Amino acid sequence: MDLGLGDRVAIVAAASRGLGKACAMALAREVARKGVTVNSVSPGYCRTAMVMSIPDNIREQIISQIPVGRIGEPDDIARAILFMCEQTGNANAARVHIYATSEGF
Repeated sequence: MDLGLGDRVAIVAAASRGLGKACAMALAREVARKGVTVNSVSPGYCRTAMVMSIPDNIREQIISQIPVGRIGEPDDIARAILFMCEQTGNANAARVHIYATSEGF
């Protein structure tokens, strides 16, 4: 098992994602009674400088595990946010995953 920098980055990324989810859920519970909805977007692997810096062979292994066969694009994230903004009053709380893995969307 490689315990190099990549593993530390993955741990920090996972912790950040979990914290983001927990904060969104806590805030949603707090403000729901006032008619305010809280949404969060949780991108998976997307075309960013950090992801593109992953060595090609490792990035290809990651992509091979994504059912749609590609990493996300910034426009994918923007469309999800736009969708939630257009749904004023129609969604109570949403957590949108911008990736397709064995965990779902």
